Amino acid sequence: MKENTELLNKLIDDSSNFSNLYQPGIYWKKKVSQSQKEIFLKGIKNFRGSDNNIGESFSDNQNINILNDYFGGVRGFFKYMFEKVYPFKNIFIRQLSLTSSFKQEKNLYKSKYFEQNSYIIELSNKFNFDNSVNCGCEDHSIFGEKKISNYYLTIADTHLNFSKKIDFKNIKSFFEIGGGFGANVHFLIQNYNNIKKIIYLDLPVNLYIATQYLKMFYNDSVIDYLSIKNNKIEFSKNNNLEIICIPPWKIMDLKVKIDLFQNSNSFVEMPKNVVLNYCNQIKRNIHSNSKIALSSYGKFNPKTTFDPKTLKEYFDFGFDVNFSPSMVPNQENIFLISK
Repeated sequence: MKENTELLNKLIDDSSNFSNLYQPGIYWKKKVSQSQKEIFLKGIKNFRGSDNNIGESFSDNQNINILNDYFGGVRGFFKYMFEKVYPFKNIFIRQLSLTSSFKQEKNLYKSKYFEQNSYIIELSNKFNFDNSVNCGCEDHSIFGEKKISNYYLTIADTHLNFSKKIDFKNIKSFFEIGGGFGANVHFLIQNYNNIKKIIYLDLPVNLYIATQYLKMFYNDSVIDYLSIKNNKIEFSKNNNLEIICIPPWKIMDLKVKIDLFQNSNSFVEMPKNVVLNYCNQIKRNIHSNSKIALSSYGKFNPKTTFDPKTLKEYFDFGFDVNFSPSMVPNQENIFLISK
């Protein structure tokens, strides 16, 4: 996975020129600032690993070091003390070793649960999961000779619920906001060769990682912000794969008609006025047969998120609303699919 500091710096610099409608809200503000600092410090080669917190809340990294959240001021002082000064450094190294052993044990139990679960076994056989374990991923299960990221399995679960109402074999153009690190786009392309035209939108730091992640697989088919920052955004008139990665403010420049829009989890983590603006822009770029697919975790914290059932109110048409058990025991997810 290659670095592109020019792309990251340009995304960060340009983001300051736009209104709060295109900035991270309360839920994401601290997370993206933290990710940005860690990227400059450690790079993105192992962003899914346990030695960083770059992908907090949008990837499957398993950070075991609380000091990865400590930058500047008093927190920076404590970070220095525990990482550099004897005897604190030695004590902290022992603590990291202990925490790592707990993480490994947890991963073992989780993978064994997944590997014996009939529904998850069905998912592993139904879909293609090539190259799902990379960039330091430690959270995975093994089915036969296939090692599959557990994060990708949750993507497949969400996808299967959407498939009950949407025929993905008839989808040619796709638009996703807040898709983690690009894993859902990767999953869809692997399983549907009819999906050729894709718009991917995310906050600058998240978008940078997703862009570079997708370039690792699809090279020049991925069009980054440096290529389109001054242009209107349109699909080429051909059947070649095209993944256009845009930051929030570029949604105003979309001139496309998409067959399917998807958002999973992140809408409820945004301020409501930001979601409303996105939805108005989405409606401008759909046609009469387009589908909207929204999903979220069932439980929400009203201090930082809002009730996912209300998402249907942001559009002018009806939705089927369904709840389904999560792959995590004793939890459920909600799915809203336009009629």
